[in-house]
Formats: sequence, C-alpha cells, structure tokens
Amino acid sequence: MAKITKFKLEFEEDNRFSLVAISSCELPQRMAWLLNKTLHVDFENVTELQGKEVDGEKEQFPVFMSSSEFDDYALTLFTNKFNGQTLINSFPNIDYLLKISESLDDDTLRNSCASIRSIEGVTICTPVPDDKKIHPTLVDF
Repeated sequence: MAKITKFKLEFEEDNRFSLVAISSCELPQRMAWLLNKTLHVDFENVTELQGKEVDGEKEQFPVFMSSSEFDDYALTLFTNKFNGQTLINSFPNIDYLLKISESLDDDTLRNSCASIRSIEGVTICTPVPDDKKIHPTLVDF
C-alpha cells in the first residue's frame, strides 16, 4: 500500500508596507499640501473611499496618492476622520493614515515621523505596529 503524504498549504499575507498614524486639525486637502511641502512629494486626490451609511448616504473619505521623489515607493494618505465619521474604527483618534508601499527601516520611519511632527497643526505622528495594520482597507488599496 502506498504511503499517503499530506501537504499543508499556508497563506502568508503580504504586509510589507509602513504605516504612519497622524493626528491633525487640518482639512484633508491642506494636510496633503503640507505633506507635499514637508516630504517633497506630490499628493493628488485620486478617489474617495465609502464609509458607513449616514442618513441614507455613504460618507466619502478623501484619499491622496503620490510617488516619491525618486519613485522608490508610493505614498497613500487615507483620511480616517471626516465630517464626524471614522473610516477605520480601530484607529478612533487618528485623523490620517499614511501608507508607504515599502517597509522602511526604523531609523528612516522615525525620521519621517519627526519631519511630519514638525508641521504646524500636527499633534501626533507615530509608526503603526505591524499587528495593527492588517485592516483590509489598508492592505488591499
């Protein structure tokens, strides 16, 4: 009798991106402009994600995208809080999430956060730990 071999297929999610949480009182278009100026990128409003339905209409959350100066990675700025609504409930006190398409080393990420924190109106800017960035909106976008 032939021996039966079982193979276990494992799926590993590709979460090789960096995520920065930003809290600021600035409106989305102004925040994108300030980040353009500070990080030397060129954010453009590309789309709006649909959130929860409020009064029969789905709330729209602005999303901005940019390629870096050297095209090494792409940046996506998600508006997490808009018109009193929150897009991703696991980040209730965060206004913006900045997704960087490459996983940056700790020093580079820390320096980027320091640059963003220097923007007037930004109160919090911190890297998001790997176990917190699994949300489908962030991974799939």
